[in-house]
Amino acid sequence: MRSGVGFFVFFSLLIAPVVLGVLFLSPPAAIAAEPTKLVITSAPQTIEPNASSSVIALQLQNDLGEIATSTQTLHVNFISSSLTGQFVSASITTNTCGSGSSVYFSKGTSNKGLCYLDSTPGTYELAFGLDELPAVPPAVQTIFITASSSGATTTPTSTPAVIPTTTPESSGYNYNIKIFRFLPNPSGDDAGNEWVEIKNQDTNEVALDGWYLDDKNTGEGPATDSLVLSGTIASGEIKRIILPSTAFALNNSGGDEINIYFDDKSLAETAVYTETAYDDGVFEFRDGAWRQPARETSGSSGGGSVSAVEPPRENPTKFLLNEIFPNPQGDDPGKEWIEIFNPSAATSSLAGYFLADGDSDAFTSSAWAIPAGIIAPPLGLVVIELPKDAFLLNNTGREKVKIFSPQKQLLDSTVYETAPENRSWAKNVAGKWEWSIPTFGKNNDAVPELPKIYISEILPQPEEDEEEFVELRNAADRAADLSGVVLRIGSRSKTFEAGSVIEPGGFLTIYEDDLPVRLRNSGNIIKLFDVFGRLITEVTYPKSKTGLAFASVDGKNYLWTSNATPDAANEMVLGAAVVGSSQVEPDATAADSKSAPALTRAQARTIISQNNSLQAQLAAVESALTQLQSQTAPAAAADPGPKPDNSSSLPWLGYFGLVVLAAGASSGISWAFLKNVAKKSE
Repeated sequence: MRSGVGFFVFFSLLIAPVVLGVLFLSPPAAIAAEPTKLVITSAPQTIEPNASSSVIALQLQNDLGEIATSTQTLHVNFISSSLTGQFVSASITTNTCGSGSSVYFSKGTSNKGLCYLDSTPGTYELAFGLDELPAVPPAVQTIFITASSSGATTTPTSTPAVIPTTTPESSGYNYNIKIFRFLPNPSGDDAGNEWVEIKNQDTNEVALDGWYLDDKNTGEGPATDSLVLSGTIASGEIKRIILPSTAFALNNSGGDEINIYFDDKSLAETAVYTETAYDDGVFEFRDGAWRQPARETSGSSGGGSVSAVEPPRENPTKFLLNEIFPNPQGDDPGKEWIEIFNPSAATSSLAGYFLADGDSDAFTSSAWAIPAGIIAPPLGLVVIELPKDAFLLNNTGREKVKIFSPQKQLLDSTVYETAPENRSWAKNVAGKWEWSIPTFGKNNDAVPELPKIYISEILPQPEEDEEEFVELRNAADRAADLSGVVLRIGSRSKTFEAGSVIEPGGFLTIYEDDLPVRLRNSGNIIKLFDVFGRLITEVTYPKSKTGLAFASVDGKNYLWTSNATPDAANEMVLGAAVVGSSQVEPDATAADSKSAPALTRAQARTIISQNNSLQAQLAAVESALTQLQSQTAPAAAADPGPKPDNSSSLPWLGYFGLVVLAAGASSGISWAFLKNVAKKSE
């Protein structure tokens, strides 16, 4: 039994360097690439009010257009340009609508579905994005809500949607061609003088060949008296189309509608009006409906003339507040910002709108006018950084933030109490306001990940000619920005300046003159916090010895090593060994852990330089073992007798001896030393 214990100690001494080599030299596992596209594979749909659509199918793809699967759980965010639109989850496999509204691509999945319903007739865009992959462009789908099937005429309640071109160019669909204005009742003879203006809100020129223009939609596509279009319309161009006498005529009373159809006779755009058209009354979309300019009656009661008294004006975009940043680190003036959401499907300018603070909802002269040149993308976000000459947001007490239209009407507001430093007041996914981590210009649930930084080496008690240091390592495959990151040793802190970075896989060593406090030889706790105060990593090192560094290769397990390597990968040469842990108490002593005599720096470097030689010799031994086994195998197969006792087998001892000699020779551990250890263990 004692000889067995001796063998165990003997074998452990041999195998330990090999195990450590595997642990510290093995390359990290490859990280699978994420999908780069979110694609809608279903076609645009037309549904009736309050009726559910068919399943809108979403698919993850890579850059090549191949189906990709997620390596993490991805949350789908979705929005409609209609204020009355609703989403529900759906089953792709059964093509049925569900009941919940949260949709996730779980790990390994590539297809998801949603259904949509709306109570307001009109053409709208639906946008879908990925919270966890903000760099992936949103997928956009159009949907048309028809008028009620009962035959009642219903007017749309929002501006016609602007849909970015996301369908293939070869499909011929482009939903960015919009009805701009129309004249149903020109003075004199209507025939041949009515007109419709269309506008290209796309960024590209669009070919209109084979498209149709028609009035009342019967559900069967363009009628025989529809007008066939041709030619092109440039980006931003407004084209007036005169309706010939042979084409349809627009009603002057009782209302009517105008429809644009693609060349395959599917509906592209519609405009419904209910007002009686007076002479030369041009219809425009404003105040939620297609209207003519307002008129007043003048002259005698027996019959008067009419004149326009209200010039047409655009209906202002109802911008919404999305995120407020009232209390940045340090001085606030010039650093505060307000993020605004554009619910419109059109690119919209904020020129002429106003931002203000204060409890009253009434417009006052203290409101700050948003300057020209600030543009909000469709269904997108824009951040307005408040200059020093604007109002200053309160950090303590109650504060109300407001946005006003150019007509000085209140569009939206929010109230917060006492702003914590470096936090934002933001809407969550449920639409409720709460304090959160700032997400400048991004979805509010797109909270930045913690940087993959760990404390890789600590030298508390250096040799006379060396300095104390703390080394950080960036384990990520992209540079880590340390701007505003805080290094805390005990109760003292240091904040990294703007522009401080660690390259991918790189190191940053902070020497004693730049540390917030000198490192205690009796032990201490070291923590790293991100700019938002979140803990990135922490390590507690115990009582130190001269020349030994407390180091790790993975940020989890720490060992004392005789070979300090600032700004370089750690090479683990054991001196006084402890179990690496971030939970070691600051007042722990060397007696709390098993110690071995510390190696000198020269001995440590000698062992490291011999590491490659050891590996080569072990490989040679393995090759020799394979050869010997192949030579003895036939003899063993021919002998049907009892197997020999392996514990006394001469060939086995020979193999083991080769391994021991190789390990002993390459590591500097003497044969006599190994025999002595084995003897003592008996």
